[in-house]
Amino acid sequence: MSNDELAKAEEELLALTKAKADKIKVEMAESVRIDAEKAMELKIRAKVAEEINLKTPSGIVESGSLTKKPENKLGNFRKSFLKHHDYKPVEYGSVNWQAGYEFSDSDTGCDNDVSDWTPEETFSDLILSAFYCKGYLAGKVTVRGVDFARGKGDTVSIRVRGKRTAQGPLSPCECLSCVSSSFTKFQLKLDSYGDLAEICELNLQLAGDIVKDGILEDMASGLAEQVDLEIYSQLVTSSAAHVHLDACCGSSPSLNDCCMQTVNLYDALVGIEAEMREAGYHPDYVILAPSVAAIFKYREVPNAKGFQISMNGNELSKIGSMSVIEFPCANACSSVTDAVIAVVIDSSRAVGEGWGMKPKMEQDRNIDCDSTTVAIHMYVGIDEIDTGAIRLIRNPLSC
Repeated sequence: MSNDELAKAEEELLALTKAKADKIKVEMAESVRIDAEKAMELKIRAKVAEEINLKTPSGIVESGSLTKKPENKLGNFRKSFLKHHDYKPVEYGSVNWQAGYEFSDSDTGCDNDVSDWTPEETFSDLILSAFYCKGYLAGKVTVRGVDFARGKGDTVSIRVRGKRTAQGPLSPCECLSCVSSSFTKFQLKLDSYGDLAEICELNLQLAGDIVKDGILEDMASGLAEQVDLEIYSQLVTSSAAHVHLDACCGSSPSLNDCCMQTVNLYDALVGIEAEMREAGYHPDYVILAPSVAAIFKYREVPNAKGFQISMNGNELSKIGSMSVIEFPCANACSSVTDAVIAVVIDSSRAVGEGWGMKPKMEQDRNIDCDSTTVAIHMYVGIDEIDTGAIRLIRNPLSC
């Protein structure tokens, strides 16, 4: 290789070396720039998180990628149970108690997030949701109150509004007088209601959540029936005014007897409704056993005397302006003398229903039986509060 060729090769090598060095410098500068941007982004995110955390008690994650929330089997069971049975609960103890019950205070502060609830809280919530939907009388024909601090043996106060009278006619420039609304206070003693069930682990393995679903449904049914029975007992054992029918409600009436019983009972209900309205009450419910309500359903009966009755499917829904509740535990149609076979009430004043502390559930593992025992306790006080808002219809004193 000549000297000229060698010089030219060295020149080309230096040029290639310089170009490679320049490329490395550019790449290093770009890497430094990217690292600087990442560091700045982390600082900004940390600063934003710090400012937000000063305003929110729960805080947020300052850095790190978003990850999928772990599956909550307890919450999934709760959602499945409510959806399967079409239960739509609301907050336990809210002013809108006519809509039901629900525990809404999870540990995270989110009303609908049950991820931090214990099984006891979740199961109590589901039982109370089902309890309301299964009840015939509780929450529907009662005046409700709640005191979260009260337990068994304590009392809960409920207040019933008194009737107001408007002023007038007024003379020219005559001023209105200020009259305070009157409230009558009633004290209801709380009693304890509850149920105990055993869940076998082997059943859970064989049938899964179906076992828990069925047990919760059965416990809710039993509790609803017990509270409804106490409400009905307060009504039928009250000292409220009553009327006697002309004939006993026969267990197997002939068609002619049935028609006469229907006319007799319908006339009694119409008369009672009018008397109560004239006395300043607003009767809105009639409580009957299905066998008593059945005497209004025979084909020949609705044509008699132009009865004002309505049906909801196969159930009697209205007599006149009053809604009918076919309560399965009410006194059935029979020839028992002086037995109460119909109750008419003004639900805004007749019976008080007071609730104490939130229902609670406890569970205990039985290692010798490979099972779990669950118990629920709730505290409810039921009592009549105004006998004038109650009217009873009875069988004759002799049949």
